[in-house]
Amino acid sequence: VVYFQPKILIFAIAKLTPAVLWYHHTRQKIVALTIDDGPDALITPKILDVLDHYNCKATFFIIGNNTIGNIDILERMKSSGHELANHTMYDRPSIRVPISELEREILQVESILDNPRHHIKWFRPGSGFFNSQILSLCKKHNYRVVLGNCYPHDPHISNVKINSTYVKHRASPGSIIILHCRPNTVRVLANALPYLINKGFKVTTLSDLVESY
Repeated sequence: VVYFQPKILIFAIAKLTPAVLWYHHTRQKIVALTIDDGPDALITPKILDVLDHYNCKATFFIIGNNTIGNIDILERMKSSGHELANHTMYDRPSIRVPISELEREILQVESILDNPRHHIKWFRPGSGFFNSQILSLCKKHNYRVVLGNCYPHDPHISNVKINSTYVKHRASPGSIIILHCRPNTVRVLANALPYLINKGFKVTTLSDLVESY
């Protein structure tokens, strides 16, 4: 059930957690692509190459500690029209971090991203778990919390064919796709993006999805 994320279940969860964006209501064939845990010096440039090739945009959820030595990759993301979003300083479950420490991390990453072009500040909690304290903290700092409804659990399932098939057939108008900065993501995108494009989908950033459609 968790893997296949039935639409009725996602709809019910979204109703119960209105402060969290799971998908966007639209009939237009548009999806938001989100990629977590970057930047990585070897993997992220290859992901960007694939996105450039297919003229697709993405929202990258950045881990602050991973930006050390990789600021040039952030600049490439920005100059290519991608969106940078906050995924805290370290790759760990946000729900286990003391709220005062989490607040410092979020603000630290915000200063690294320097994202003035985008009106919406996006936050995805580490490991996807959140509580009322995290939601209140994000509201305090004008962040929108976002998860997604098209997630092949790629950190745990590394099979390219399975993950690309999942994305190709689970994506629907308004979907928010979640992938991670992993070696296999390059091949997943190279397989899934042309399929979605041929089906008439636009693959874009979160802000473009919610502001334009």
